[in-house]
Amino acid sequence: MDDYPENTEAAFRAVAPKADIVECDVQRCRSGELVVFHDETVERVTDGSGRVDERDWSRLRELDVHGSGERIPLLDEVLRAVPADTGITVELKAEGIASEVVERVRTVENEVIVSSFYWEELRRSEAAGASSLAVLCHEDPDGALSVADELDADYIHPPKELCIESDIVERAHDRGVKVNVWTGETPEDIVELREAGVDGISVNKVALLERITGR
Repeated sequence: MDDYPENTEAAFRAVAPKADIVECDVQRCRSGELVVFHDETVERVTDGSGRVDERDWSRLRELDVHGSGERIPLLDEVLRAVPADTGITVELKAEGIASEVVERVRTVENEVIVSSFYWEELRRSEAAGASSLAVLCHEDPDGALSVADELDADYIHPPKELCIESDIVERAHDRGVKVNVWTGETPEDIVELREAGVDGISVNKVALLERITGR
């Protein structure tokens, strides 16, 4: 969220009561831990430098996120921070982590959706027993819908422009697949996306979140 240091425990604790679902980004650092962090490198949001997958957890845990005093959390810490009545979307930001992520999320009571642009990771997630899958896509609605059919996925997660400019929402609904869109940035976006028939809207601003959920 823009209003809180992104992908930190503080952000998840603050936003969870206002949201139906929160999203976290997961990748593996060099020493093997599953960390919650969006970018491949740490420069944009911390006081450090370098790639996440080339840094040990002992170094990553010392970094300050956006000068907030908050640090990069482990996946297990985020799962514990989100109350059971709030859903969690876990985006796999790297390959080769699906099985371990599914093993971890199966320990919590939350509804957990496993999503990824790496469609092979979604196949591995299904094989590992993930209860709910979401196919992320930039463009290629045909490919995304084909993978959703193959995996019997519950969701596709396309970008805002694709929902407005194509028939992907209608085609997904015809398959019984729900559409959660990224990212609503203005009140006008919310109106337009609702008119397009999407099932969920990802936002980065608390004011927009409150507008959607009324909380």
